[in-house]
Amino acid sequence: MNLALDTIWEHPDTPSSAIDYLTGLAEELVRRPRGIRLSLIVSPRNRHRFAAVEGGCDFVVVPYSNERRLLRIATQQCVTPRRLAGRAVDLFYAAGNVGLLAGRLPQVVKINTLQHEQMPQAVGLVRSLYRGWGMRRSVALARRICANTEDTKRRICSAYGVPADKVVTIFEAVSEHFQPAPPPLQAAVRQRFHLPERFFLFSSALYAYKNPALAALPALYSAATALLYPSFSETFGKPLVEAMRCGTPIIAADATAIPEVLGGAGLLVDPRDPPALAAAMQAVALTPGLAAELARRGRERAQAFTWRSHGDRLAELFQRVLEEGPTGPVGRRL
Repeated sequence: MNLALDTIWEHPDTPSSAIDYLTGLAEELVRRPRGIRLSLIVSPRNRHRFAAVEGGCDFVVVPYSNERRLLRIATQQCVTPRRLAGRAVDLFYAAGNVGLLAGRLPQVVKINTLQHEQMPQAVGLVRSLYRGWGMRRSVALARRICANTEDTKRRICSAYGVPADKVVTIFEAVSEHFQPAPPPLQAAVRQRFHLPERFFLFSSALYAYKNPALAALPALYSAATALLYPSFSETFGKPLVEAMRCGTPIIAADATAIPEVLGGAGLLVDPRDPPALAAAMQAVALTPGLAAELARRGRERAQAFTWRSHGDRLAELFQRVLEEGPTGPVGRRL
């Protein structure tokens, strides 16, 4: 199978945590001994982020990634199909919500966000309009839709009228870089960021480009009394898995996909109830047994989010799509 993976939808200089997904997936696919030949769609600006797979896959270089959004859209929709022509690509994996909006190349589209549907004011009018139209078109053209939680799957089906058997849930993975840090590294990270002996970590500072650096995150998680994650809406919530891998107790919102990801490994509170959040923080801080139990549950739960498991599920999905041909999962053309 010759698989094309689109990476240009991420900003090359200030990417979101989705860049970890793209680099991790590329490395996982290249590690596999057989079955998938990878054609990686990159730009001159973002190619360096995939240096680890140089020589292990084909690089399809196109002019722009998301450093210039309008030109990136034009590149994705107009230039990319031409660059793929003649490469005998069997399947296109669009992991950034919007796939190729024309043509006959079989596609699997991964939907990561529905913010434009739920909170358009947070996304902006122009982006909301493009996402709304582009994702509806992508959903219609795709052979399968990939969702990262069952909650997201239900929302995709509701928003776009998609039959449930066209949407496949595959949990995301996080890097093995996230492991419990030894006490000396915890002490060093406290000193570096002027932190007290006990503190709660809030997720808005967890993207690498916002500070702190990615290398410091495992030690920050490990040193924290707990991770606070009072988000109103998440389709997955990667910091939850990162924290669980590091053995950090979690206090999170009882909302959208968060309970599904935690799987009982954290304390859930109403994100609109500050007293409830404060009570949970106090309970974790003052009850060592509770904190230890949450950490244990988290480490166990984190085993469901490995790259091996994610790669296996994706490979099975890709193979099934190709075996089915243009006829969809319910025996009709999609």
